Amino acid sequence: MAFTCISCRNTIDHPLASLETKCPKCGGELVGESGAWLEWIGPGPGGVLVLSGDKLTFGRRSKNDVVIKDERVSKVHDSIHREGGDWYIRDWCSANGTLVNGERVAEWRLQDGDVVRLGTTELQFHTGGAPSGASGVSVVPSECGEHLEKVLCEPGSFRPEREVRDENELRADYERLRVAYLFNLYLGRERDERALLENILNVAFELLPADRGAILYRDVEGAPLTPAVSRHRDKDGGEEIVIPDSILKQAVEERAAVLSGDAMVDLRFAGADSVVSEGVRSAMCVPLLGRDEVLGAIHLDTCEQTGAFSVKDLQLFSVLGSQASALLERAQLEKRLEAEAATRDRLSRFLSPEVIAEVAGRKLDLAGEGRTGRVTVLFCDVRGFSRLAETMEPKQLVRMLNAFFERMVDVVFSRQGVLDKFIGDALMAVWGAPIRKRNHAQAAVAAAREMLEATGLFNESAASQGWPRLEVGVGVNTGEAVIGTVGSSRRMEYTVMGDAVNLASRICDIAKGGQVLISGETVREIRENGDEEPKVRDLPPVKVRGKKNPVKVFEVI
Repeated sequence: MAFTCISCRNTIDHPLASLETKCPKCGGELVGESGAWLEWIGPGPGGVLVLSGDKLTFGRRSKNDVVIKDERVSKVHDSIHREGGDWYIRDWCSANGTLVNGERVAEWRLQDGDVVRLGTTELQFHTGGAPSGASGVSVVPSECGEHLEKVLCEPGSFRPEREVRDENELRADYERLRVAYLFNLYLGRERDERALLENILNVAFELLPADRGAILYRDVEGAPLTPAVSRHRDKDGGEEIVIPDSILKQAVEERAAVLSGDAMVDLRFAGADSVVSEGVRSAMCVPLLGRDEVLGAIHLDTCEQTGAFSVKDLQLFSVLGSQASALLERAQLEKRLEAEAATRDRLSRFLSPEVIAEVAGRKLDLAGEGRTGRVTVLFCDVRGFSRLAETMEPKQLVRMLNAFFERMVDVVFSRQGVLDKFIGDALMAVWGAPIRKRNHAQAAVAAAREMLEATGLFNESAASQGWPRLEVGVGVNTGEAVIGTVGSSRRMEYTVMGDAVNLASRICDIAKGGQVLISGETVREIRENGDEEPKVRDLPPVKVRGKKNPVKVFEVI
């Protein structure tokens, strides 16, 4: 095949000369001889196929002149041949047909600008010689046969304008910029997920010739895809849109866009009841890909005509899907961060910052937790509170209690405990839940001792406020308890329940002011763990409410 340099007019006669787009003599641009050529539109990076010889076959089988690796293309799909000065395309009874300008044909005389589709591959027919300076031109002389070598262009990503020679590339770049503009216009500041999904579908309808559309979405990680929004072009809504499972499944499982020119005869969806029942003809489906999973899918279709969507439409649809995925993932992230912030704020009243960080790091669901476990429970109670309430002004009493409990909560948090609740003039704290700790009994006893020390420091500062001195009694017990979140839809509390809790409360009841009493179970827990034992004084077993037999207790010295 002859090529001519537009600068020095040097003629190069070589079958594959067009792989070199520069003249070897002067470096000028080369143009092909007058003839016909096919522009490889997509999918893929594109390219040019120069027609020479009299006939080319297209198909999936390796012996074709042009091999198209697409399961929607038949082994020998069709052929292009020359008769006199005209080129014809002929379908070889392919399963999915040959489409020219969206219409299925048996044979067609090609004219300049005709778009031919085989499966998902689109080729545009041109006359008037090969394009000047085309990058990656593939020449197809008749003698090449099965040894045909196709060299495709590398996809450009907004190349500088001076480097773009192809008007179609400029148009494609313009469309991509238009999509980005529309997204910014409609969706740039949108935060509500449902409004975001509705606007994504509106943009898709503005850009593409769809009659029906729907978005499936999972708003929670790991949840199934469910229909979120849908739309008919000529209807106000009310009619349910059923997305064919076979089309959706392929898009989601392969994590790739799906295009079908005629889903009714498409071998990929053969026998699919939903395709037949819905009467779907042309369809496109694009998965919404998150970082770790498929967030959803956008489906567009029409029941009116075959070949309604082109490969360029699919490429544009894929760009839209990519941008939609980014926006939805951002919306999910913001929602997750807001939920985590609210959870941290709520938990900060009960858990220390260190425990909150550990709960978040392990992704523990406190709202859904319900289990039994071994814990250590502490009760701290102000002695003589009724007398104080009778002698102090209510505002002063509340101020004093708040200042006192501030110090007690600091002690609980410093020892990695959980503040379970305030009970009037008492507080309850827990060790061993929600995070299981080996030394939970030792930590609780250490906190009990520090509470007495903190009470002494509080009393030193209380005099300047005109507050009376306070004395507390502390009771600690270890045992099995029910752990979980209980309450109503209006208010929930994370707590522990059971006999171990009740016994800790009873031991606190018998503790005198300035005294810490712990159960025999707590002492045994510390010893069995090999932790440093506190100094204790052995006390006679005591009778407590709710227990048939006396309970062994120890006083911490």
